[in-house]
Amino acid sequence: MRKSFTIATLISLTASMSLAYPVLAQSGTQESQSVTSFQAQTSYDESQASQITLADQTATVIGQGASFSDQTLTITQGGTYVLAGSDKNIKLVVEAPDTDQVHLVFQNLTLEGEGTLLRINKAQEVVISLAEGSQNALTESQASDDEEVEATIHSQVPLTLNGTGNLTLTALTKNALEVEDDLKVLGGAYTVKAANHGFKAEGALDIEAATLTIEAGKDGLHAEHDDTTERANISLNPTQLSIAATEDGVDAGNELTIKGGTITVSQSEEGLEARVIRQLGGDVTIKSSDDGVNASAGSSNKTSDTSATSKNTDANAASNSVDASSSASQTTTDSATASTSASQATADSAAGSKADQDNKDKNATPPSPPAGQAPPQGSQPPQNGQGPGDMPPGGQEESDPSLQIILEGGTLTIDAEGDGIDSNGTVTISGGSLVVNGSVQGGNGPLDAAGDITITGGTVWALGTSDMLQGFAQGSTQASITANIAGTAGQTLIILDANGKEVARQTASKDFQAVIVSSADLVDGQTYTIQVEGTTQTATAALVTPVTGGFHP
Repeated sequence: MRKSFTIATLISLTASMSLAYPVLAQSGTQESQSVTSFQAQTSYDESQASQITLADQTATVIGQGASFSDQTLTITQGGTYVLAGSDKNIKLVVEAPDTDQVHLVFQNLTLEGEGTLLRINKAQEVVISLAEGSQNALTESQASDDEEVEATIHSQVPLTLNGTGNLTLTALTKNALEVEDDLKVLGGAYTVKAANHGFKAEGALDIEAATLTIEAGKDGLHAEHDDTTERANISLNPTQLSIAATEDGVDAGNELTIKGGTITVSQSEEGLEARVIRQLGGDVTIKSSDDGVNASAGSSNKTSDTSATSKNTDANAASNSVDASSSASQTTTDSATASTSASQATADSAAGSKADQDNKDKNATPPSPPAGQAPPQGSQPPQNGQGPGDMPPGGQEESDPSLQIILEGGTLTIDAEGDGIDSNGTVTISGGSLVVNGSVQGGNGPLDAAGDITITGGTVWALGTSDMLQGFAQGSTQASITANIAGTAGQTLIILDANGKEVARQTASKDFQAVIVSSADLVDGQTYTIQVEGTTQTATAALVTPVTGGFHP
């Protein structure tokens, strides 16, 4: 939910490696996030690299630039360092000159201990490469009460992850990976379990050609920046991204762009949240206990790590939930659940933005008829997407034009208990496919915006309750229809033209009372029949969609 930005080109890096990565050519207020040859580097000269092997509470160093003392391996100069072996209670520290680039290669590295296991304090930038076929793990096996612990891997300089190996990160105290600058993930497979955020960047967070499975007690992916909000952008083009989060699946302080890949948010409070959310491609599936996709000015604030109390409470809750003999998946699930009650009070108190409060206020409206029962037909509000007296569709909530949801391509499937998509500004749909199975409770709509919702292309099926059914506004060039027609989960809606020819169909995954449909196959002014298991209703397609169940308060 921050400002929109465009993703431009792909570049090929033809240095000493054969990898190629997309480049983010971002417009507007955003800085270009190109991939340098160093960031893409996975190969290295073995004769020049330092070899480090961990075993038996010590580290054997062959080469220059690293030393071991007091259970700590410290890297003090630029170069390539190949780390292998398995050990407990050993810490890794990078403390190199701020003009040096440090390349760490994980080659079957396993570390276990308390608090931060890899701390990058100083360097120009650092790249971690996962060697081909390698299995690596950094596991915080005991939560820490040290207020300085931020993450299992913590970096104060720009960090890039690449390669084709595997990395498992476990955090019982706080975040699995935190970078106080930009974070790029350009390859590899990651299994992440965190008491707080999975990956957190205080800057831009870019994911390309990587596979990630994240279980988080707060957000799966989180980007924020206290001083320059415009830097807090997330760009996603993963091979596969799967997130189960107690709070948001993906939360960007400024802009979130989805370029491609397969993204599944199987558990969340809100699936995607940013000031501007733009989908250019990819297949996205979201399940949320509140809004599925939310463009708001108050995103990252509510999940920021704020106090020592919340840190330690989350750590203790996570630690208490861990049974060493249980599966890794169960460990994280219990950790996230146990930490929720302690961290939620802090999260809720930090979420006091007007935009978020307005969203909660609207849920206090009187309930609509029971799911599966359509409301009576009768008087309807104005058919221009506005409330009475030309109020904004959000009623008392003023629209902020800088807050946007922009759907240009790909598929987006949402199962939400709040609004399906909710913008405190505008929603623009020009391509792709959107399917919303909305809340069965009143006070939420499958489509919701404080400003206009317009459509010029793509396909939309939006099912939900009837009391908050907001339609498409002036400026739309593709026809749509709405109907107060009820059905239950598993039933199929079929749209027929005047000749009885099927135009579209969709199977509902939840009970519903009303539907909005738009596609290039609907013709403005033509009458269509909507069928649901023997029940039929006619509706006339229009560029400006009637709001069928009552304006949203």
